[in-house]
Amino acid sequence: MMEEQIQTKSQNSSLVKEQVLSALSSDLAETEIEKFKSLIEDVDFSSEESYREKLGTLKESYFPKTQVLIETLDDVETGIAQDIDTSDSMAAYMSAIGRTVNSAK
Repeated sequence: MMEEQIQTKSQNSSLVKEQVLSALSSDLAETEIEKFKSLIEDVDFSSEESYREKLGTLKESYFPKTQVLIETLDDVETGIAQDIDTSDSMAAYMSAIGRTVNSAK
């Protein structure tokens, strides 16, 4: 009877561990999932909440979310005006670019 309870508890904790791993690794690539699995092999399981927190911390440390930075380019008219000495050919290029930007609006 006692061994059955221990076995049942062990199976339950294994299922919970797999469920937590699956939930936390859903946004990782297959290679990252394998690396993540190797990282969490020695993590102790005491409760689902603490296990989820530990795995979340490991995931954030080893697989940080990359934020996509979207930079908007200043329009020619609204950009900061700078006095730059340019050659005649560079001035012609800048003028052509300015006309292209204005006509694209």
